[in-house]
Amino acid sequence: MRCLAGVLVAIAATASAQLATRDWPQFGKSPSFQSYSTAGPSASPSHSEWTFNAGDRVVASPAVVGDMVYAGSDNGNIFALNATSGALLWAYATGGPVRSSPAVLADGSVIAGSYDGAVYHVSATGALLGKVQTGMSVYAPVSVANGTAYVGSMDKHLYAITIDGFSTKWSAQATNVVNSGTAVSADGSTVYFMDYSGIVHAANAADGSIAWTASTGPNGAGGSSPVLDNRGTLFIGSWSEHAFAFNATTGAQIWSFDTQGEVESHGAWVDGTVYFSAEESRTLFAINARTAQPLWQWSGSSQELNGSPTLTPTLVFVGSNDHSMHCLRRSDGKHLFAVQAAANVFASAAVADDGWVFFADNTATLDDIRAQNSDMMVAAERCAGDADCALAGARAVWSRSLDAERGSGRLGNVYAINPSLHL
Repeated sequence: MRCLAGVLVAIAATASAQLATRDWPQFGKSPSFQSYSTAGPSASPSHSEWTFNAGDRVVASPAVVGDMVYAGSDNGNIFALNATSGALLWAYATGGPVRSSPAVLADGSVIAGSYDGAVYHVSATGALLGKVQTGMSVYAPVSVANGTAYVGSMDKHLYAITIDGFSTKWSAQATNVVNSGTAVSADGSTVYFMDYSGIVHAANAADGSIAWTASTGPNGAGGSSPVLDNRGTLFIGSWSEHAFAFNATTGAQIWSFDTQGEVESHGAWVDGTVYFSAEESRTLFAINARTAQPLWQWSGSSQELNGSPTLTPTLVFVGSNDHSMHCLRRSDGKHLFAVQAAANVFASAAVADDGWVFFADNTATLDDIRAQNSDMMVAAERCAGDADCALAGARAVWSRSLDAERGSGRLGNVYAINPSLHL
């Protein structure tokens, strides 16, 4: 009986360490980052749309599972909100801004990184379950697959964290800061990420050894995350003003596509089409994933498109610096509506299984965010490898920025919308 009890406990622990399977549990919905939900607009709204004021910038994209919405803020909190009312359920305070998009596990617990350099595991009721310290600030979104959480750090490493026991399994050295999300192959054997030098890395999920690297060009850089299709192709954008397709097994480049602007967001893929938003061109592109031929493009935003596209069977959502979440018809790119926010919409939309859509706004332009990241990297270089010094420098940069933003009176929000009310 004791043996059986031990087996049952082990099975329960393993199950609780898996990504939630419903709604939108992490950045990009799944570790492939395809950002596609089969949910259509809810025909009859069961509750009112709502807005939650977080008290500071919300750069990270929200996650939604069941009746809870999770988001991070520059005030250092990980928030859990009621998905129906927007009421605050709890807030867990970290030691720095939370711009790392959270991942929600099957037991309702959540994992997110912080600019204090740590990755936190917080229970469904807001209690700390575990914490892993990296060498510098964590901006990258969290991905979860096969009982492991993957997250990059500004200390130029990708971390694989075993969720049961919450400890570092391995860390992989990159050539620069890792703000990219981590995509995981369908069989779980390989993980993919990009660093701030524009180098795409494929790493063995078992030990972090690098299988291949590929460049996105001499001007390639940024925090774009890889997207994996169902045919063994990896798609990614960069500041080189191009989107790329690589063979996920070998790293060989298949094609590149001129986006006429830097790509900071990650793409989205479904049914043989990949979608990318670009900044300077203010354009959302729908591209044939095999041939790189453009299918349609939309350039109707008055400001840069920084948000990553989110897909449903009929709709595409994309955030913009024009303080709007835009909705387009997926078949031809026709603009259907825009929901006005209070500030720039950098976060991507999360779609619940009932068709409700959740997104957030922040109070900084992308240039402000880049300037902060640049200041943090300069501070880290001055510290000559001293982790405590680097963290102190990052906190100083954050504090100066936070004081300026609080003085402006512009603060971040989380929104819940029902697309059927706007169509």
